[in-house]
Amino acid sequence: MITIQAPFPQLNVACVLPNPKMQDSRAANQFVNLQRTMTGVMYSYVKSTGTTKLRLPFVLSRMKALELKEFIRVYYRAQWTVVLHDGTKWLASLLSDPFQSVTEGRAEGWPGGEAVNVTLELSAERI
Repeated sequence: MITIQAPFPQLNVACVLPNPKMQDSRAANQFVNLQRTMTGVMYSYVKSTGTTKLRLPFVLSRMKALELKEFIRVYYRAQWTVVLHDGTKWLASLLSDPFQSVTEGRAEGWPGGEAVNVTLELSAERI
């Protein structure tokens, strides 16, 4: 289970989500700056921001997707506390709109009768 809470530091709303479909992916936010001198010598600099990009793909019921969409609508600019399934805590902010893709298909027995693909992309620091 993944728990998302907002707004940081006075957490008063939480959204509980199932584990991501293909686990979570983590990548360091680093940039490579290439510079060439007038004599043709190439220099490269790696700039690390100290943050990590978390990518969390979910398959949610329609009702849970609507709950997450409302949570994002209200707190999209706030910082969130994200507790992943392995117990790690992250201070995160949203990078992109997760509701561009949509319905996976029919899902009998799920609330709303549909399965929805949602991918959260977050810029996060471990706390």
